[in-house]
Parts: sequence; structure tokens; C-alpha cells
Amino acid sequence: MRYLALVGVVQIFRGALATSCEECNADGEEDASLLQIKMKERLEVHSGLESELLPLAGSLKELSSGTAGWLDGHQHLGAGANWIQESNEPEKQLPADMEGDMKMVDPGAQTYAWDDDAVDVYFVSSPLLSTKLGDTLAHIGLFHCGIAFKNRRSGVVTSSQFYALDFGFNLIFPHYDAEAHKLVWNNSAIVATKEGSVLNTAYWTWTHLVASIKGCHYNQYIKWVEAEAKTTTKYFMFNLGDHGHFDGFHGTGHSISSPASPSDYPPGSVTCFDYAQEVLNHIKTIAGDEVFTKDEKILRNDMFFWAQGGKPRKMNMTAGSDDEGKVFAFYAAVQTLADIFTRESGLKELLAILAHLIEDMELGYAVFHDKNGDYWEYLPYYQVFADYFAHKQSVW
Repeated sequence: MRYLALVGVVQIFRGALATSCEECNADGEEDASLLQIKMKERLEVHSGLESELLPLAGSLKELSSGTAGWLDGHQHLGAGANWIQESNEPEKQLPADMEGDMKMVDPGAQTYAWDDDAVDVYFVSSPLLSTKLGDTLAHIGLFHCGIAFKNRRSGVVTSSQFYALDFGFNLIFPHYDAEAHKLVWNNSAIVATKEGSVLNTAYWTWTHLVASIKGCHYNQYIKWVEAEAKTTTKYFMFNLGDHGHFDGFHGTGHSISSPASPSDYPPGSVTCFDYAQEVLNHIKTIAGDEVFTKDEKILRNDMFFWAQGGKPRKMNMTAGSDDEGKVFAFYAAVQTLADIFTRESGLKELLAILAHLIEDMELGYAVFHDKNGDYWEYLPYYQVFADYFAHKQSVW
């Protein structure tokens, strides 16, 4: 897997660079106020991805835990469910293939429940970039996710998800403006909440009950997400990990507020999966662990830049400092990759340059940008510079 380096990134950005993030339209609605849609060569991008992505599917089949694979599991879960407006029993999955009527609402404007209402909580997911690439990325376990709620008494359905506004190159690396002597990131993101009576399961192809809570607990969640949306505004795709000692996330899973792991490494990613885990962790805080279905497993994706041992060093970004110069030198070299994306060169060329660029440019280090805006120097693992994982974990 020598050149699996950044495969997870290229799969996403090769299909998304010339388009806006389809997660922003996750219920099938075009929202021009959030995005500038650039539908350049969609068919060419899709056909170019297929030959590169499908060979990887076999290595991930063991992750499906008894299903026929990620794609089959998402196709069949939820099929045959009946829509029941009022019920004393939760639906294990929401009805499949529904277009839905969900509309964007401010987090604090969601409809409050009666204190004794029963509100069911669902983990929902969809193949990543499905509105652009269909189910192509589902074959290798790459998905977008969110959390949905359904009030059994009123039938009100809400959803909450986190996504980047521009799913492009500058989500991973900044643009280096040499003239202005600064780095420009484009990783703005939002917590999006929607409300209606029918979830768009034509988009959210996998919905699974993970908890049932009281209306009073749901109302506390509304207050929490209203505050969360004001601070969770930047998307960070990657974690930094020690390639030689990595054994995955355990326990509650990584979330936005999770501490760095290991403790002497930078804090981790802020993605849709981290946000969804944060929601579930908060539900556990306000309602207790007894509200969750037992032994439930949910999917998650994690992206990593790899270090080859040693401790990353937090860099001093004081203007004019040696560390500032090292950060600028690194990203100036990586800027070559942006030029490749602009020219729309082939996947193999991109991976080959990425895998050797840092090793050959004689800097002897790489730079990681964490969710606090800090920069860290580390020794990269040149053979696999970056990687992704698709795996299942406990709900909390």
C-alpha cells in the first residue's frame, strides 16, 4: 500500500475540486447562498475515479461485520419500514427512499418538545459526495453522516450535521501568498439543522436507531446545539498519528472535544463524524447511557497524516521567527500540489509527487495545522504520508 498516501484525500477532492461540497446540500436542496456550484466535467471525474477506487474495496470488506459490504448494508437497511406518525414504539430505521420535506432552520428555532414526549435518535449517513459521484465512494467505506431526531407524538423530524462550505484543496493545505507573506485557509464550516416531517432518506440511505430520549432532554439538546453552532465553524479533516504505534480510536470514539491522543500529539480532527460523536456524547451527558440501544455499532471515517515516531513540536509563529520561516517554506513547497490540481493532472502523478515531495525537498520535516490554529513540526512517514480508515465503533 506504498502509495495509499493521500488516497482518501484524492478520492474526495478529485471529485469535489471543481464542485462545491455536496454535504451542504445534504437533503438534496441547492443552497446558492452557501455555495458556488462549479459543475466542471462531472462525467469525466466520475469515470476517472472508478478505476482507482474499486480495487480498494476488497481490503475493506472485513469492516462490514457480517453485511455484504458497505454499499449493500446501506442499500438494504431501512427497506420495508412503515411510516407511523404516532407510535409508542420506535422505528428501528426510518422509511427508505423518501424525498423528504426538510427545511433549514436556525438551531435555536427548532420546535421544542413536550417534556414527556418520546424522541427517537438516529445515526444517519450517505455515500460521500453522492450528489456528484453517486455511490462510488461507498464501495470503499467513505460516507458523510449526521444525527436525526423524530418526535413520536408530533411527528416532527429534525436533523443536524456538520460540513465544510468549500470542499476543495485549501481544506487540506493553505494557499501560500508569498507577496503578502501569509497562509490562507479555506476551511469555513457550519452546523446545519433542518426540520420537517419526513427525512430525506433518498439521500440519507442508512438510518439506524441509536437512542430514545424524553422531550425534556431533547429541549436541552436544542439549547446545546444553538451554542455549539456558534463555535464550531472550522473544518479540520486530519489527525496526526504515529504510524508505528497506531491502534485506532477506542472507547467513546473521537469527538470535537476529545483530548489529543496520545497526549503529546496535537488535538485531532473536526469532521462530520467528530461532530456526530459530540452530539451523542452530549445526549449521554443529559440523558444517561441507559437511553442508548445496547451493543449498537456506527460507522466512522478518520483521516491521518503519519509521523514516523518522536514527539511533534509546537512551533513558535511569532512574526519573523525561525519557526514561521519553516512553516512558510513547507507550505510553499506543498503549493506545487495546488498547481497539479489546477491543471487536473492524473491521480498517479499527484500521489507520486506527494509521496516524494517532502522527502526530496530536503527540509527534513513536515508541518501539521491543528484545530486551535497552531502549527506542529513532525518527521513524516514518507512511505504513507496520509491515509484514511473506515471502521465501526460503539455508539458511545
